[in-house]
Amino acid sequence: MILHYDSLNQPLTKDEIRNYRLKYPTGNFYLVILVFSMAFFIMFASIVLLIAVGTFLLGTQSFQSVVSGAIALTIAMIIYLPAYLLYRAFKKYQYRGAKLYRFAGLNGLIYTREIINPSFKGTLLSDTTTGTINDQVKNQSGTLFEFGNYEFTIGSGKGARSYSRGYISVSLDRELPNMVLDSRDNNIKIFGANISNLTTALRRDQVLRLEGDFNTHFTLYAPKEYERDALYIFTPDLMALFIDEASSFDAEIFGNTLYMYAGKSLKLEDTVVIERIARIIETVGTKLENQTSGYRDSRVGNKQSDVISAKGRRLRTRLSLWIFVGIGTWLIGWICLFIYWGIF
Repeated sequence: MILHYDSLNQPLTKDEIRNYRLKYPTGNFYLVILVFSMAFFIMFASIVLLIAVGTFLLGTQSFQSVVSGAIALTIAMIIYLPAYLLYRAFKKYQYRGAKLYRFAGLNGLIYTREIINPSFKGTLLSDTTTGTINDQVKNQSGTLFEFGNYEFTIGSGKGARSYSRGYISVSLDRELPNMVLDSRDNNIKIFGANISNLTTALRRDQVLRLEGDFNTHFTLYAPKEYERDALYIFTPDLMALFIDEASSFDAEIFGNTLYMYAGKSLKLEDTVVIERIARIIETVGTKLENQTSGYRDSRVGNKQSDVISAKGRRLRTRLSLWIFVGIGTWLIGWICLFIYWGIF
């Protein structure tokens, strides 16, 4: 896979920005917000100016006039500043999208700015309620791949949790058992503890330890009775590629697709980030595809069929640690309230 990255380092022309806006129109919503907030700012700033001029002409300066002016100016800033920052953030988002749109076009790739509730598969995202892909880039031929940023929500109401992850997916030739690599590099570190940041908690009796120092970088989950299959897939050279190229990504093999998730959104307009994504696809993705091209599930009656038995299709999950933390916090809060009421 040969990609040309020069366009990511070059500024956009007015025509390129215009073409992007025509392709992905957004209306004038953010501009309207900025104009109205600016009008409010001018109005309140004028009030401050009138108070200052009146005070100067009258030769008096009461405490009340100073307070009134300060309040008016504060209100103006409260209204204008967030709107201005929102507008700037949107302009930056548009500029990034236009750069990726140009990059994709020059490299024969397809760019899509937004996909609502995409059909992601896998155990790690099985509890997702809503989600949106931003700035997706994918190819059209050969080994199919795509990458982008995925914002999604798990749960609903007060218990809803929102996440933002950069992702890569690579299509494989064969159906494979469901396996997960939990990167230790992107875990949550609290008081020396290394807590997984996986959005779905997996049962610990599915953990499989591999040789070498691989276990210091990843925790491998494989279905029960599929340990030998995992050893067939995760050969020493594939493990070395994961460590060297993708140690900060969680990975999941589900069906005939490899999914990889960063711990946060990726700066896709950055040449270094795009080069790393391409390198991961070329090394890890290609090696995994070649390694598994001859895989067959021996538990299936017809060993020539591209099918995985029911036991190997999905890892078993458990309740997340954060649910217990939330329940514990809630109980401690009520206990503290009862103690407070009992004392006072």
